[in-house]
Amino acid sequence: MQFIYLLDRFSEEASLCTLKSYYYVNFNEVEIEEIVIKLVQESSNEEIFSELGGSTPSSTKDMIFIVYDYSTKLLPASESLALPSSGQKIEDREVGHTVFNSVKRVLYNSLCNPESEIYKAWFKNGLQYVLNKKYIYSAVTVCLIHLGIGMKMIAASIIALIMKFGIEVYCDRYKPISLMEIRDK
Repeated sequence: MQFIYLLDRFSEEASLCTLKSYYYVNFNEVEIEEIVIKLVQESSNEEIFSELGGSTPSSTKDMIFIVYDYSTKLLPASESLALPSSGQKIEDREVGHTVFNSVKRVLYNSLCNPESEIYKAWFKNGLQYVLNKKYIYSAVTVCLIHLGIGMKMIAASIIALIMKFGIEVYCDRYKPISLMEIRDK
């Protein structure tokens, strides 16, 4: 079980490396907002994850494949056969989950720290207030800019998923697991 957590973490870190750009990153708020609205209104969570995975460059999928394939070959055959194939790990939906999870380490504190402005505003004033103030947009785009990720579809998909989940579900379900916690599992 520990190996699965480690393998997922390696895949998440690999995806971040391949998404990083060394060019100036800038987001167009209006474009992203239009995409977010469309995703929230017309797509299920799994469709948004597929959209997110589909918008990643092929280098991200290649790196996830390499890391996963190499790692599973280190396991005994019986354990390796119990895991999904390397090909399954690079399907759009799976890649979307991997990218979303990779960003959560940075984003989690902005959204889920009870002392953060976003967390307080969400619980005190509700979702509409947070949306009007563009707190989620700001948190996600600042996080992605900090990571050097400048793809608007990735930003829009992450924002849409957080909006659909709600902050309670996001904070509960997507709390990052540290490497030391993995040892206890």
